[in-house]
Amino acid sequence: METEPTPPSQLLLPQELIDTLIDWIQDLRQDSSVPQDFTSTLKACSLTCKAFLPQAQKHLFRELILRTNPRDHYRATDKFRQRVQPLLDRDHLTGLSPELLSHVRKLTVCEGHLTQTDWHVNGERHWLLPFGLLPFTALTEIELGSKNARSSYDSEIDGQSLSMLLRNNSSLETLHLDSVTFRKRSEMLSVLSSLSQHVNFHNLGLISVHIQDALLGIDMPVISCVQRPRLKKLDFRDPDDRLLGVLFLNPDSIFDISGLQTLDLSTQLKPIMSQTAPEDGNYPKILSRCPGSLTRLCLDVRDFLWMGVTAMDYLQDATELELLELKGLSICHGWTRQIEFIVTLISALPSKLHCLSLHADIQDVHLFAPFMQLDWKLSTTLPLSDLKEVRIVFKPCGDSGEWETDIERIVNWFPLSRKRGLLITPERSKRRDLRLVK
Repeated sequence: METEPTPPSQLLLPQELIDTLIDWIQDLRQDSSVPQDFTSTLKACSLTCKAFLPQAQKHLFRELILRTNPRDHYRATDKFRQRVQPLLDRDHLTGLSPELLSHVRKLTVCEGHLTQTDWHVNGERHWLLPFGLLPFTALTEIELGSKNARSSYDSEIDGQSLSMLLRNNSSLETLHLDSVTFRKRSEMLSVLSSLSQHVNFHNLGLISVHIQDALLGIDMPVISCVQRPRLKKLDFRDPDDRLLGVLFLNPDSIFDISGLQTLDLSTQLKPIMSQTAPEDGNYPKILSRCPGSLTRLCLDVRDFLWMGVTAMDYLQDATELELLELKGLSICHGWTRQIEFIVTLISALPSKLHCLSLHADIQDVHLFAPFMQLDWKLSTTLPLSDLKEVRIVFKPCGDSGEWETDIERIVNWFPLSRKRGLLITPERSKRRDLRLVK
């Protein structure tokens, strides 16, 4: 008697449950200090069966990073071209179907002086990377620059082509420009004004953005915007403060910052800007444009120590502030003045502020005396404020095995403050680990 063949086993899990499990792996990947481990898990899921493939691909292709390995040195140009050129040649996309490209939500392009080259696309020559020819239409976040390419040279941007890329991605929410150069101010302003058509755009980062014609005058072109993007998060560091008016402060400025919630102004202003940066200048006025909305503010303590700007000049309008970050603290230089500034600042803090984050240059966790001095000052000031937590953010000096020991030492630096109920939270400084795209 012949037996019937056994039918192939079928997965009995509903598709909704499979998608939820894969989403959970993605959540772990985003929160993990070693995301590569969970990336391998997602890759394994994509090979399990057809039911696992779509959701796994959605997360695996969500972010595309284009840069070269710093060890490539003088081969960097060829390596960078090999990664980007297939995206520009739409008629010859190999292994990148429109379906896969539609999953990309975040694009990061890191160009350095060793990767900048001319491009040939469809018989035309482009001196700068033609961003507008990249085949993306569903991006929500774009990050461009040379900082993460580990180059000391800024990356020059083709403003007209970048504007085309922005227009092609109507769902854009975030634009981050770091260590880039535009040829003309009008070119950069034209790029930013093109964001007026993006109803979901709320996050802007302009860090070390340079303009080649900066010394040719300060006249600004008239920019007409269909509507002003309402920013929720602004990262504006090492700026040309002559742009503040047309970007944020004028009645017809490009962006509306009245509802700003997170602001990073940790610029460490240069002495050349000292004539426009004090309390009568434009720089502090950013805070006066977002009263009642700002909840998180990041400043560089070095801006205050030599400028002589009081804390109230910056914080009197930030009545809803909950978290204040101070960068640039150095134990080796001017520590006493920094402590005096911090203590003065605490007394001027809004009542809702509950967390103070101090980014300190700690070279040796055994040097406890300076922080014991801060502990004593904090303990005498705490009754005058509602401060609940102080975070000490530092870069570990030893190997990873000493991290827990360092935490315990830092917490023990503040016995008086802890006795009064203040929570001391040491944190390891975060360094972005941009993974290579192969």
